[in-house]
Amino acid sequence: MEMKNRYVDNSGSPIPLETFPLNDNAEPYTPPQRTILWPELLVASAISMAMLLNGFTVGYSSCAIPRLLDSIKTADENYEAISWVATSASLAASVGGFLGGPLITYIGRRYTLIGTGVPFFISWILVASTSNLHLIIAGRVLSGICVGVVYSAFPVYIVETVQPKLRGALGLLPIAFRSGGIILVYLACPYLDISTMAYIAAALSVPIFLLFFVTPESPRWYIAKGHDHDARKALQWLRGKNYNIENEMQDLTQFQTEADKTKGIALKQMFYMENTPAILISFGLMIFQQLTGTTVIYYYAHRMFPNPIDIQSFYVRIVIVIVFSFVIAIILVDVIGRKMLLYISSASIILSTSTLGVFAYIQELNDNISFGSLSQLCLALYIFGSSVGYESISWLMLGEILPLKIRGTVVSVITGITWVCSTYMGTSFVRMIISGDPYSPLFLFAVIHLVAIIFVVCCVPETCGKTLEEIEINLTERVKSVNNRNGADRNTDANL
Repeated sequence: MEMKNRYVDNSGSPIPLETFPLNDNAEPYTPPQRTILWPELLVASAISMAMLLNGFTVGYSSCAIPRLLDSIKTADENYEAISWVATSASLAASVGGFLGGPLITYIGRRYTLIGTGVPFFISWILVASTSNLHLIIAGRVLSGICVGVVYSAFPVYIVETVQPKLRGALGLLPIAFRSGGIILVYLACPYLDISTMAYIAAALSVPIFLLFFVTPESPRWYIAKGHDHDARKALQWLRGKNYNIENEMQDLTQFQTEADKTKGIALKQMFYMENTPAILISFGLMIFQQLTGTTVIYYYAHRMFPNPIDIQSFYVRIVIVIVFSFVIAIILVDVIGRKMLLYISSASIILSTSTLGVFAYIQELNDNISFGSLSQLCLALYIFGSSVGYESISWLMLGEILPLKIRGTVVSVITGITWVCSTYMGTSFVRMIISGDPYSPLFLFAVIHLVAIIFVVCCVPETCGKTLEEIEINLTERVKSVNNRNGADRNTDANL
């Protein structure tokens, strides 16, 4: 009996290699639509390792600065220089954020992330192997730049490689690992010196460099560069060899063709009217993410727990809450949707910060009053709320909402601005607490998240289960329909 290839794609390559009997009257064979999880899980794991190192870099300041302040008694250094160990990394991350956009646009998402491996390693070896404060700051600047680049690349890379039904759960995995990096610092800090912890960070950069060598580039980036054959290979690898990628490839190619009709560089297209809703929604989400009040809450925790043993016990409980929060978020994000998790987040932050504000105000009036377990419960509720919603969902939706042509550029700009705001917010609100006003920032965060709920209800679309193309069309069509309606109204008025 004559045999024939089961399926042949447009390039003439048989997919897969199994055969079936030739029957002229039979319906054309369609390969089974069954994806396998491990390729997309491998991509998410590689990104998550990079974010783990990001979290370690951010959390390192909380461990290093107290040790450096202790050593100031014998070293001829000044407090202002030591403070730069923390702020230099944050400011450098804003620079890295702005650099990330051009990098992921021109050299690709994957190569950008691969490129952070060596600088990360060098920066941590520099921090670990010297006692010179200026060299430590130089290492922190280099690692901060890498942090900003990774933050720019990861939302774009993961939403462009993972299929819609898994995009929520796998998209939150890197944020969970970022928190894991911070947790790792908190748990290791009492037992390891800062040099040893820096060597650990250098070691963590090695698997990042290696893992990305076995993952593919984003198929959408390949198509945008005109490399359709490479896009086909990457997409087939991601979905599995028995999956018919033809419909998805056709949709991606057609959408790219339509996008290419819009002329102008990405920076200019940011100001096109049809892109305005997506950009404003993305900026809004990231602003509210910055205004969750993490810095103030953690500082207030130190005021509540002056005993070091109590502080360590508090961190252990916080670790449990953070892990629980991300497990809940990963399970529910593709079930109840992104918006519902944002509602839960804002409600938890409003309840916890307003209650803590009342406690702080009462304690200002009477130092003898202590709320003990109630304060700890509020702190746990706050950590749960911020972790389950804005700390994670905002970064996921940043990659989902932005249009294809400007995705890399806008993520870069927003990431850079976010790190600048993070540095300013942390110093400003902590200064308010130091000046003797611990309750006003807490009440302010509660009011901010009342506004956040209104913003999510009125402006933020639900992206759960939708392709990136569907999300983009829905947002841009809003503007086009309004423009068409206004044009029709003007024509009617003119005829009258």
